[in-house]
Amino acid sequence: MTFAEEYRKQLYKVVEVPSGFKFKIRKLTMKAFKTVMEAAPPKKPGEPISFEDIDFGEFAEVVPKVLLECVVEPKLAEKPSKNRLSVYELDAVDQQVLFMEIIKLSGLTEENLEKLRSFR
Repeated sequence: MTFAEEYRKQLYKVVEVPSGFKFKIRKLTMKAFKTVMEAAPPKKPGEPISFEDIDFGEFAEVVPKVLLECVVEPKLAEKPSKNRLSVYELDAVDQQVLFMEIIKLSGLTEENLEKLRSFR
């Protein structure tokens, strides 16, 4: 296996959501990472961002943007079509599960965020 193949392999994961359907997701792109970080500023200066107990009310507009960017198969769209499912057709629970799986796959757990802070 080449380096490129090995690297690409760790970018993706197949996730089964509560509705029973399977989706192939990828780690956050820089665009999606920026969207998430802007929506989750620290509560106080110096206080770490936590994704462990997400208030999805704060992320209601962010989740669809991240899913459009990071769900690889089936490819989602803003608007439904014959061949594409709209991100807004997914039920709330499936959206939340996909979002949290993307966050975890991307390494944005409390433990990993703490490691990142140590590099500053």
